[in-house]
Amino acid sequence: MACIPEGHGRLRGRGRFFNLDASVFVTTRVTELRDHCILDFPEGPPPPAARRRRRRRLLHPFTGDVVNLPPLTTLVPQLDRPQVNGDKNILPCIRRVSAHHTCLASQQRSRFPLDFDPSFRSQMAIRRRPRSPAPDFRILPCDHGTKRRRAAVADAASSPWASMHTDLVALIAERVLAGHLLDYVRFRAACRHWRHCTVDPRGRGVSDPRFHPRRWMMLPEGHGLHPGHGRLRGRARFFNLDTGVFVAARVPELRDHCILDSPDGLLLLQRDADAAVRLLHPFTGDVVDLPPLTTLVPQLDRPQVNGDKNILPCIRRVSAAVSVAPATGTVVVLLALELLHRFAHASTADKSWTLTGWSAGLHGTTLSFHGSLFMVQCAGNEALSILRLDPPPVNEEDDGSSSPPLSPPQTVARLPGEIFQAKLVECESEILVVGSTGSSRDHLVVMRLADLLPGRRPAVPLTSIGDHCLFLGTRSLAVSSKGLPSVAGNAIIFCDYMHGSRLQQYNLGVVDGDDSLSPACDAGMIWSPPPSPHSMVHHLVTCCHRNFWNKGLIYWSMADTRWRTKSKWRSGA
Repeated sequence: MACIPEGHGRLRGRGRFFNLDASVFVTTRVTELRDHCILDFPEGPPPPAARRRRRRRLLHPFTGDVVNLPPLTTLVPQLDRPQVNGDKNILPCIRRVSAHHTCLASQQRSRFPLDFDPSFRSQMAIRRRPRSPAPDFRILPCDHGTKRRRAAVADAASSPWASMHTDLVALIAERVLAGHLLDYVRFRAACRHWRHCTVDPRGRGVSDPRFHPRRWMMLPEGHGLHPGHGRLRGRARFFNLDTGVFVAARVPELRDHCILDSPDGLLLLQRDADAAVRLLHPFTGDVVDLPPLTTLVPQLDRPQVNGDKNILPCIRRVSAAVSVAPATGTVVVLLALELLHRFAHASTADKSWTLTGWSAGLHGTTLSFHGSLFMVQCAGNEALSILRLDPPPVNEEDDGSSSPPLSPPQTVARLPGEIFQAKLVECESEILVVGSTGSSRDHLVVMRLADLLPGRRPAVPLTSIGDHCLFLGTRSLAVSSKGLPSVAGNAIIFCDYMHGSRLQQYNLGVVDGDDSLSPACDAGMIWSPPPSPHSMVHHLVTCCHRNFWNKGLIYWSMADTRWRTKSKWRSGA
């Protein structure tokens, strides 16, 4: 420690000290500096000070301990007069010292450079400066707002919340976790007892489906700031589709990975070096390794692609679903290769991806729901049908070389014949089917998939979806207008349908008429990018287009979606 002490009246008896190693500054009250001057600062904190009566004292500035030493005037009779120019300059020469202090037990053997009279040793004493007692702070055990607690925590039995039974805490935590993951994290941060009674998400973020951030989406920054850009400093922003809460998380894996998809809020990444696929939980940092995409190349039919050069860009355009085996915790990932109309799957125990030998004529894109892939199929002049592709069963006795093959998707429902176009979207834990009765999309129909299942009554279109707004694109989202006030509720936005260069939204509350369609945003999104700052509608529309979302671009129709950096390893994603 070193000191910056001053005895000036404006300092009110305080001195500042700083640590030479940690660069920490401390201010303490040293009342002795009012009538003392500092001679030296030996071996750390205690500086020797001299009173106006020339008596030496050794002071500890933090504890207030004082050791009285003989006056400096006792050295005057022992000096040789020729060493100084008269008696007038003797004391100034004595005050220029370099001090050394020892503990009290050995102080009797310590001597000044000029031996002083032993009779003064009996006058040495130790005095402690009295201090006022510290106030009694009482901090509630469940109060998590205080970051640094400077007093002892009160007894846990004094608060009924902290003494709650373990089973009751676990039951409440289970109910909270069924809502939002962020509420569960806040619940565990309430007090130490609640944290010990509940399961820690870290280490289980991917293998336990309860901790999947299903209603969280990564926010596209725009201006070409793709995830992992140097200006973002390894951070990415996420927002909740229901509450509108924004969270910034540090994701260092984005520096050498590109994002392929976001199933259940997890990030499906591809490593640049070897095209290995990884599944990452953005909040807990848990990672699951999967086989590289290059293992699909030998299984592809060469006529499907134009030479070996374009194989990987066609493979990287995927839509994924994640499922976890309850018994073993094995993670299984389904991939829909959108450009090839084929499917692939792999688990954490596999060494390569397994490609299906069949293909499906898809009409639109797929939807991930509870580990399965749902899709709309158009078979000639027949009515549209909805298919479901389930993950393969996990074989516990398998050696990890390969997984059982995928069975073809099964038809779960058929749409009425008057619906020509349809998209699937998850809203409030159920699948909604949004279809149009014509090519112009002037009249839209919304139905529940559960009402279209065989054996049910004829489905009745919904007249309202509450405060939700449906964004339909290559990825479909249901957003609550309560958390995002700039988004209109009870409306549908087709992210690829423009009218007069403006994005249109369909209002379900209007029964026919020209008022059912209205502009979703002010600026056009065809020939030029929307002006900055971008509205939340622009960001949500970008989230529905994966080729814009993972590159840090804001969607507009004529934009160039090629990778500007690392295109050799990320082309097609």
